[in-house]
Amino acid sequence: MKDKKGKKPTAPYSLSPNSIKANNEFAEANRVFSLLYKRFQQVMSLHWDPKKLNRLRRLILEIIRTAPVEQTGNRKLWDGDFKKLEGFQLNTKNTATNVFRALITTSIDPNKGLSFYIPPFKYDVAFTKTHPNTTAAEVRLFMFSFDIVNKVSSGGSILLINQRHGEDLEKEYTFNLPLDNNRLTLIIRKVSFKSGSDHTDILDRQYIDATLTHAIYLKDGQLVTFVPEPKEPLVQKIETPVGVWEDLG
Repeated sequence: MKDKKGKKPTAPYSLSPNSIKANNEFAEANRVFSLLYKRFQQVMSLHWDPKKLNRLRRLILEIIRTAPVEQTGNRKLWDGDFKKLEGFQLNTKNTATNVFRALITTSIDPNKGLSFYIPPFKYDVAFTKTHPNTTAAEVRLFMFSFDIVNKVSSGGSILLINQRHGEDLEKEYTFNLPLDNNRLTLIIRKVSFKSGSDHTDILDRQYIDATLTHAIYLKDGQLVTFVPEPKEPLVQKIETPVGVWEDLG
């Protein structure tokens, strides 16, 4: 049947099943990006250019796509290699080793949670790059717990180290954070400096480290370790040796 102008109506365009699955995972990556980004803004004010924003989106999609192929279209962040998030730096103006070099040992237990051990350290060794006006150095931990399915999260922060400028840490101590079951937990360590008698935050981004140090998924009371799918071995083409006649039929 033709319309009033004599043209045949165009048939509605339908996506292939594979395209629908791919679109589902793009949408999932964008939703997870928004969920994480809102929490990251609680750590520090983010001034990311489009490249940095897209880099995080691509990383999230990359992680989702490491999940089993048979789950394509319904894969979630915690189904994939979520450990790829570890080492991600929120501050593009600095790197972790430039600011803080003290040894912090961690251990993870599904029942006890995430434990930290901090041995004594020399101030000048631990804080190798301090702002000229520094009166105190601070290490704060942020812990965010994500329900990836329902797109909800909870979080909090705790002051781990608060050292007067030039003062060594003389005693070791330990600290423990419980883990939420059936949630993806992200730990971010923020190192920053204070100035003045009132210890005002120094907002110079050259002296702030904010690094995602741990990505932990506890499922049914057990720690999840991502196991990649085995890749099919590449079939190498055997080249015909020099001087050997190849019969092409």
